Amino acid sequence: MTSIGDITQAQRRFKGVQGIILKKLGNAYLNPVYFGVCTLISLYDSIENNPEPEVDLRGAETLSPLKIDKAQWIFIGGVVGAILAVIAVILVGVLICRKRANGPRKPRRGTQFSNDLAGNPAYSNDTFESPQYAQVDKENQMSSKGIMVELGNVSTSEDSDTNDIRPDNLYLNTESTDADNLYSNTEAKNVFPEYNIAVGNLPSVAKMKRKNNAFKKEFAMLPKGLKFPHSEGEREENSKKNRYLTTFPYDHSRVQLDTYDANTDYINANYIKNYSKDKAYIATQGPKKNTLSDFWQMIWQENVDTIIMVTNLMEGDKKKCDQYWPESTHKKVVIGEFTLKMLEERENTVYIYRCIKLACEDTDRIVHQFHFTKWPDHDVPDKTNLVNFYRKVKSSPSNGSGPMVVHCSAGVGRTGTFLALDALYEHGNATGFVNIMEYTHMMRQDRMNMIQTVEQYATVYDILVEAFDVPQSAIPKQDFLNMLDSRLIEREYQKLQDLKPVIDANKFQAGKLKENVPKNAVQNLLPHDDYRPYLMSYGRSSNDYINAVKIQSFREGGNIFVTQYPLQNTIGDLWSLVYDNDCRTIVILDELSEDVIPSSTSHRFSNDNFIISRISSNALQDKVTISLRHK
Repeated sequence: MTSIGDITQAQRRFKGVQGIILKKLGNAYLNPVYFGVCTLISLYDSIENNPEPEVDLRGAETLSPLKIDKAQWIFIGGVVGAILAVIAVILVGVLICRKRANGPRKPRRGTQFSNDLAGNPAYSNDTFESPQYAQVDKENQMSSKGIMVELGNVSTSEDSDTNDIRPDNLYLNTESTDADNLYSNTEAKNVFPEYNIAVGNLPSVAKMKRKNNAFKKEFAMLPKGLKFPHSEGEREENSKKNRYLTTFPYDHSRVQLDTYDANTDYINANYIKNYSKDKAYIATQGPKKNTLSDFWQMIWQENVDTIIMVTNLMEGDKKKCDQYWPESTHKKVVIGEFTLKMLEERENTVYIYRCIKLACEDTDRIVHQFHFTKWPDHDVPDKTNLVNFYRKVKSSPSNGSGPMVVHCSAGVGRTGTFLALDALYEHGNATGFVNIMEYTHMMRQDRMNMIQTVEQYATVYDILVEAFDVPQSAIPKQDFLNMLDSRLIEREYQKLQDLKPVIDANKFQAGKLKENVPKNAVQNLLPHDDYRPYLMSYGRSSNDYINAVKIQSFREGGNIFVTQYPLQNTIGDLWSLVYDNDCRTIVILDELSEDVIPSSTSHRFSNDNFIISRISSNALQDKVTISLRHK
């Protein structure tokens, strides 16, 4: 039976690791549970299964003292001396072995990289060994034999870098017979094992890393700039094909066009690996006017059927990409040897889908282009928008025979972020863990500076949390009534509550201003400064503030304003909001007041700027038509 001393030893062993809880279950045993993340350490023995040995002293005979003569004492002394000599020899041998074991060791292949990396962010590319991966059996990997383990020392100091590496970040496949056999690529090995994160722990790990500023530390450890030969991109005849003067494709992974002349096979594009294919993706720059035919040549020869565009043609006053598709469904475009016809174009709030027929000689193919339109350059998009866009991409038909082409403007920052989402989401579903640090390093072995900023790096964590944690909830309209289930609604609502963000109090400054406090119906329901509309046609007695926020609909230009029912002193602000944004529909979920809506066609009222009158009404539809005229 486990003693209290055993429990105390276990407590000392895990000192500083979030804590051990002692739970008493009857009188049978003590069960300390390590709640650090997933590891359960059971330190009890059942009394029923392992009873203490009992000794029955009833009827025991009394033994007389032994009498030993001198010869016997000499014999016993000799035996004891021999035994002590043997024990001494064994102890000396053990000490020698321990000394050798604790002495300098030759580092295991791949281990030295991690140690050097932590202390020397500005390493050269020859420090790296190509990451190598071995095939993982999904069924076994996700079985109960996959356990969470603690590796290394865990510190609770806020200043310690080991706070970035928690025991819940690490996943061990106990089915593997090869310590290096963790992934599924054939070139090298896992050089960042300490950054493995179990998918179930990703939300808490991401939160902890943001709190500890770990994203910045990790990002600083990655290789930056040009680390491999790139002579083709620097050749004079190819330099004019580069959109940016400092972004070149590496020679070893560049896409080579099928041409008769080797001097014309250049395009600023690289093959990018995922965890199962060496040429899973092509990362490229936004096409230029003089590279449009090269771009479509690459699409054709690589049998690409999906193009992901994560930039706009113009951003501000800067050209980011040249248009490489037809302007409308009514026009054909001839680019080099290829004829393009747009069969379909659908516009959503955050993306545009285009279906293009690509023809060369007597053969034609269908290419699907998904154009994400809400990603600011060198910045990060809304995570929900990006994940919904990604799900739309993955649900589209694809023959899967060619790589997915992804481009932004330079083909490194936004492109790398999207590729990381796809590769790590697929890998996480297959194995139960992800390693963002490692995959970013993998991409940077194939193309420079993939994931360009620390903000984009942190966004990979956020969008993976969203992708893994928030289920796909879109329902086809024909299935809506069949899917309508109160339990489903409750589960989705609870998930939303669990994922509700904690917003900084500094994001509500406008609503807290002294002059705006009287405009709020409830003082703890204030609009977020980043999403509130600014009034423009307010009168002399008001300002640009209204307690309202703008939310997205599913179509471009279909924004919706959500606001409180007007107070007596904010009726004019409501009509300013309607007028400024050309709102044609108002839905009121409250009793109508004649101070807000004229009660009859003969009733009208005005304020500083507007005259509001009632034109007609439909009692059956509970609908009123209003005329709003600016003075």
